[in-house]
Amino acid sequence: MLNFGVEQLSKGDEDSALQSLRNAVALGEPFGPAHTNLGIVLLQRNQPEEALKHFDLAAEQGYATAGFYFQRGEAYSRLRKFAQAYDSYGESLKRPAESAEAEELTHQRHAKAAAASGHPEEAIKEYQALIQKRPDKDLYGIELALAYLGQKKVVEAMALLDPIIARRPSALAYYARAVAQYVKGDKPASEKDIRQALMAEPNNPLFKNLQGLLQSESKTPH
Repeated sequence: MLNFGVEQLSKGDEDSALQSLRNAVALGEPFGPAHTNLGIVLLQRNQPEEALKHFDLAAEQGYATAGFYFQRGEAYSRLRKFAQAYDSYGESLKRPAESAEAEELTHQRHAKAAAASGHPEEAIKEYQALIQKRPDKDLYGIELALAYLGQKKVVEAMALLDPIIARRPSALAYYARAVAQYVKGDKPASEKDIRQALMAEPNNPLFKNLQGLLQSESKTPH
């Protein structure tokens, strides 16, 4: 049942995979892999709390692969439990990765969780290492800029964001620069950039929150 479930999951058949993996658990097949894959299905269905229950059961059985810790980190991140996510991604990085791509992704997630959980210096170092390996990856530059902004380092952030927007403008890059302009105190420039971001992604809640903040402050008497 476990093998059937894993195969069905790889083919994107979540309903069948869920049933097969539940059967595998009921039949007492290797609990670690069964609970981990069941957690992955639930995570893909946006049920991170339920997924974590199965990841915890897998951990109780001594299951501790890089992929397991990565998936548990993903569940914690969905729940905005960034300190736990940071620890889980860190555990993943201590173990042999399934591929170079998986290791790179884990470093990116670890850096993002570091920035969100009060470890900005570590986040900055990890993003810098990622950029050295993949200078073509604009996402790393944007997230590094946001990590800098967490420390009010506007000059460093703008030095990254201006060239990225010049060569490959994106909604996230405009948002990050809007944040930089806001931190700098240049609200007109911030408003201009957040409008650009919202043109591309009008329903993005993060972008709308910043626009709402700017609008509320523009109405507040000084």
